[in-house]
Amino acid sequence: MKIGFTGSRVGLTKAQKQTLLERLQETASDSEFLHGGCIGADEQAAGMAGNLGYILIEFPSDLPHMRTRLISHETRSPRKPLARNDDIIRECELLFACPKETEEPKPAPGQGTWSTVRHARRFNRATIIIWPDGSREVTCDGGLL
Repeated sequence: MKIGFTGSRVGLTKAQKQTLLERLQETASDSEFLHGGCIGADEQAAGMAGNLGYILIEFPSDLPHMRTRLISHETRSPRKPLARNDDIIRECELLFACPKETEEPKPAPGQGTWSTVRHARRFNRATIIIWPDGSREVTCDGGLL
């Protein structure tokens, strides 16, 4: 299975880490983990997935100061942040989103995590939001969940 990920540069809360780890353990066998290679939540989540045996595929941003030093099995060509997020959505079957907000904000510039979630909905991708308190919300089942 191809698991996509999006999250905040501020990183994951302890509760998000625990819930994400539990979900990643359920799908670890022969799975790929597609991430944006950004500091914060991408780096933390990719580290967890790598420890579980996922094949890590990085879709890096063209903004070097935002990139993690984590080594992935495969790294795509750098692209603008929203374009690379779209690439992750096109290739994944299931998206995990770990926002910093406690509820979905109205659309505005600078919301990479939420832009990715909204794009996943338009593509009918199975999407699970893991809120800062660790609770989960399926926003689109994509016929997969």
